Amino acid sequence: MPGKNQLSLVPGTETLSHQLGPALSPPFLLTEREKEVIKLLMDGLTYRQIARQLDISKATVNSHMNNIYRKLRVNNRVQALRRVLEHSLV
Repeated sequence: MPGKNQLSLVPGTETLSHQLGPALSPPFLLTEREKEVIKLLMDGLTYRQIARQLDISKATVNSHMNNIYRKLRVNNRVQALRRVLEHSLV
């Protein structure tokens, strides 16, 4: 059974042992594509450049970023990047 600061990923498997904090969804809820987008944002790319790099539309990048904001419970890219770095999500 997981301890106080642990979340069970799947019953009977490993647990996520670090404290996530109440305002943060578990990091395993970010999709691989969302992680790709945030990594490119960390590299300093604009939404347009991210779209070109991933061969998707800028609207799709916006959609991924809105999902990231929602999951990380932040309101902008600076807060998202800070949260990602604080919790080593990528």
